[in-house]
Amino acid sequence: MGAVSGVHITGGGAVTSLGLSAAQTLAGLRAGLVGFEKLPRPEAFPLDQIMARVPADWRLKPTPADWLANLAARAIMEAVRGLDPERTAVLLAGPEPFREHPAGSGASLAETAQARALPAGASGWHRGSAALPGGAAAVIESVEMAVALLQAEDVDAVILGGADSLLGESDLTRLSTAGRLLGDESPQGLVPGEGAAVLRLESTPAAGGESRQRSRAVSGPRLRARIAGVGKGEEPRPVTGPDYSLGTGLGAALRGAAEGDGGEPGVGFIIHAGAFDRYDAMETLLAHPRFFRTRREELPICQLATGLGDTGAAAGALALLVAADSFGEGYAPPGNALCEAVSEAGGRAAAILTPA
Repeated sequence: MGAVSGVHITGGGAVTSLGLSAAQTLAGLRAGLVGFEKLPRPEAFPLDQIMARVPADWRLKPTPADWLANLAARAIMEAVRGLDPERTAVLLAGPEPFREHPAGSGASLAETAQARALPAGASGWHRGSAALPGGAAAVIESVEMAVALLQAEDVDAVILGGADSLLGESDLTRLSTAGRLLGDESPQGLVPGEGAAVLRLESTPAAGGESRQRSRAVSGPRLRARIAGVGKGEEPRPVTGPDYSLGTGLGAALRGAAEGDGGEPGVGFIIHAGAFDRYDAMETLLAHPRFFRTRREELPICQLATGLGDTGAAAGALALLVAADSFGEGYAPPGNALCEAVSEAGGRAAAILTPA
């Protein structure tokens, strides 16, 4: 996609193992908290597994589909405060299709979550609302769709994000069989997690004024960021196959994002939305040296999975939320933020964010 203009992150919502709102989740990450606990496997008792579970009443989880829809709806409701639903488009990603998640297709998840998040008395969301292909990378890739929607006269804001859970027995069995779960035999394995996260995107404010919705009071963390560039790629050797990645897909995504303001020299820190297992670490180890050419004394990297586990489709939006929060709250290192998102099936995406 390359350079992006006219898109600001002005709010968001999140539900994770660190908190039931964006404010709680972001505060937990700033404090270096870890939302892990050892829990029995649902259908493989007495086997235990380190997981990052959202603390919630069991009545919110009658089925996997209900649980993901409830997670997504809560995040959406947090992000849309003060907005007119009929002038707000909701773009939502779910689990990747190859996983055959028990929650069903992305379309059914998006429809149910949108219905549950709709404010009382509202007739519906904007007709541009849609389900996205699954995975963390799909969320960042879909910024292009959000840009097109924001250019329409009847759209004030776009809610973009995803919801996912890797705590079901089908995913746990798949990851365990592949030797990818963190444990005594896999010290470089991943921690399965779950959650939902969405971004509130609005157009660039007019000179000397506010955007159409920015003037409305929105509670929550101070999120201040502009999306300057977005890139995407496809990894030919995904983690679902027998080989390690060579970093080609991630490299393509990084180069695409660098076409925006500041480019590669302007990047001051990285927020990585991946599994943070051996495969993920090897991929970034190969992709980063080929992309970065400007000399730096240091390059801070925030690995979301070290506190939240692998949150699947929610991770892409979480990375951008953390970047926007770091600018708004004043704890960002100097420079722009590079956000990376990795999907299991091979999708790769990156975005460069600048302070708003």
